[in-house]
Amino acid sequence: MTEQELAGITPWYNASSFEEGACPSECRICARCTQRAASDLQQLGKRPDCDCSKPVGIDACRSPDSCGCYCSRFQRLSEACPNLVP
Repeated sequence: MTEQELAGITPWYNASSFEEGACPSECRICARCTQRAASDLQQLGKRPDCDCSKPVGIDACRSPDSCGCYCSRFQRLSEACPNLVP
């Protein structure tokens, strides 16, 4: 990869950060909504063809494009970032 291509990548794996002083007032204490989870939820979008009120099964993401996998990811990310769910 070129330096320009690398510059456009947001690092997230094995990365952590800390804020100096008190957390901003809009942050929940022990918030589970990481930047990565927020980004994943926004990129996930909506799939009107999927009924997420049904059980997703045991290995829903064995088929990554399935409604079961979508609903499993949507549920997990929505629980972590409830303020981002429309």
